Amino acid sequence: ILLNHKRKSCDGVSLAFYLMWSLGDLFNLAGALMEGLILTAILLPLYYILTDCVVLLQFYIYRNNHVCSCAVSTHAADEESALITANACSVDDNNDIHH
Repeated sequence: ILLNHKRKSCDGVSLAFYLMWSLGDLFNLAGALMEGLILTAILLPLYYILTDCVVLLQFYIYRNNHVCSCAVSTHAADEESALITANACSVDDNNDIHH
C-alpha cells in the first residue's frame, strides 16, 4: 500500500488477482462468522478486507498513472557493459521515485 502510494501507481499488481484475493478474504470472514469463531479470528479477515479496500481504491485512483520503466539495452552484453540502462527516472534505496 505504501509503495503504491509513493509511486502513485498500482503497476506490477494484477487487478484480477487482487479481486480474487479479496473474494477469498470475504469467504474467510463468512466462514469465521458462520462457525462462530473467536473474536480474533473474525477481526483478522476484517482487517484484510479493509486493506483490500484500500488497495482497490488505489487501483481506481491511480488507474491512469504508470511508473517509469527501465529500458533494456539492445547491444550485446559483455563484462564491461551494463545489462540494464536507466531512463529518465530512478528508484533509490528507500523506494522513492526520482524523475
